Amino acid sequence: MDNKADFLKQHVAQTQIVREVKLSEQTANETKSPQFNTSDLLMLLGPIGFIMGWTILFLMLSKIGVAARDELLFTIKRFQKVPCRNCQYFTNNPYLKCAVNPCAVLTEEALKCSDYRPAEKVEELDDED
Repeated sequence: MDNKADFLKQHVAQTQIVREVKLSEQTANETKSPQFNTSDLLMLLGPIGFIMGWTILFLMLSKIGVAARDELLFTIKRFQKVPCRNCQYFTNNPYLKCAVNPCAVLTEEALKCSDYRPAEKVEELDDED
């Protein structure tokens, strides 16, 4: 009978140890934070990356558009200051726009042109005859 009692004591002790181990594993699992699966992470980052990529592209294109528009306005204002179109030596000939200074015509150098003479109006010439 001693053998049966010893066997029962050992069996009870082993079951208590197994229960304690299972309980400690269970509490350890409960304290761990849930981990994301890589597929979950990719599903989350895919649309976010797509939206951010298009946003960055849109911002870059809008900045380029604003810079191009400002450069165009600056160029137009600069050409409005050039007096060549009102000079008597200016022609609309695409091969020779100015007979006196062909290299400086319609450039910033034309602002300092010493040969500039305002064109006489056609109406004034008709009145003199």
